[in-house]
Amino acid sequence: MRVLANQLRWHELLWVAAGQLGSIAGVAVGVRVITGLLAPGAYGEVALDITVATLMAQVALGPIGHAAERFFASASEAGELPAFVNSMRRQLKRASLIILVFGGGLGGCAWIIAPEQAAAFALAATVFALLSGAESVFDSTQNAARQRIIVALHQALRSWLRPALIAVMVLYFGPSSMAAILGYTFASAIVLTSQVVAFRRRIDRQRSFARPAALNADLHGDMVRYASPFVVWGALAWIQSSSDRWALQLFNTPTEVGLYAVVYQLGAYPIAILFSTIGQIAAPAIFAIAGDATDRARVHSAIRWVASIAAGLLLTGAAVAAVTVAAHGAIFALLVAPQYASVSYLLPLAVLSSIFLNVGYVIGWIALVLRRPKLLLASRVGSAALTLLLNGAGAFFLGLPGVLAAGVVSAAAYCGWTILTCVRAARSSSVSTIYVRGEADAR
Repeated sequence: MRVLANQLRWHELLWVAAGQLGSIAGVAVGVRVITGLLAPGAYGEVALDITVATLMAQVALGPIGHAAERFFASASEAGELPAFVNSMRRQLKRASLIILVFGGGLGGCAWIIAPEQAAAFALAATVFALLSGAESVFDSTQNAARQRIIVALHQALRSWLRPALIAVMVLYFGPSSMAAILGYTFASAIVLTSQVVAFRRRIDRQRSFARPAALNADLHGDMVRYASPFVVWGALAWIQSSSDRWALQLFNTPTEVGLYAVVYQLGAYPIAILFSTIGQIAAPAIFAIAGDATDRARVHSAIRWVASIAAGLLLTGAAVAAVTVAAHGAIFALLVAPQYASVSYLLPLAVLSSIFLNVGYVIGWIALVLRRPKLLLASRVGSAALTLLLNGAGAFFLGLPGVLAAGVVSAAAYCGWTILTCVRAARSSSVSTIYVRGEADAR
């Protein structure tokens, strides 16, 4: 406990908690505002366009954020922060170019198919992917740098800006899905600008950052190799989080997608924010405890903390799911426009799927502590394939309830598979095995 406490600052934790509560409040208000402005069909179109942006951001920029979060502490400990920043800049430029090229190709194809609407959506998705993906990278980097207050403030700002700017765009352009996408995009632009300003101030305060630094080939290579599996994981995570909407679109209507999006937002997003709060606080501290994964005692301590946090979150999530079973009608009456109320009974399913999925992500930190992210590849591939299959079957046979039930089953399978993989890795690792044996001998 003392080791982890040394990595945390209680005033920062209070700010993080306040920021995340502000984020949850912003999501709740946002759902109420947006559902009051948009019909379910338009809301469904927004959800589909966001999935396209999410795919580009997760595949191109997501891996950079993961590498930044894992390597910042060890780079700081080794006095290599200038080289770390230089590597980040190089990776960001390459990823941004990939998004622009892919988005341009997507826009060109959309122009041929449906020039009046699809091309505009493709362009909006590309810009939003670039901005929101860069936001995520800055969040990860600043969180790893223990600028937790700044991260918390930006997360709360993001949650409140989106509905406010969507309302402005709807008032100006009318109640359409394009107006909503523009609101999302402008919100990301404002938050990203604030992140860049805050990060540059940090650079200016540290002379070592201000001096030109040669690119450390070893560090850059380590970061790129560590990040490379997350390219595949980003696509697989997208299947887990977005194929549900596309399955409903394929076998049903945009209205069904819009109803699903509301259930998912109210059920899954608060759980995701809770887990994000814990990750924001604990992940950098756990990676700092593990260091470069060569010290036996430090690695074993980090693994035990991951297991304890995952168990606590699973129990907390189960309690939240029980509350939604009893109060789903009241929650929808308070937070959603009446035209969406007919699906409130499905809220507990969205909560359960989010719990299993996020507990699996937390358990996956064990592989990251060991600096062996490829250990998670099999569970990601298998669960993504299962998710795709179950979402298609659920949408075809049962519609909206079928997709939500499919989400629970596939998320539980992913969680269980990840637990088995990481427990096996921890037990078979020479680091943890030797340390456990040494502890037994000492007793």
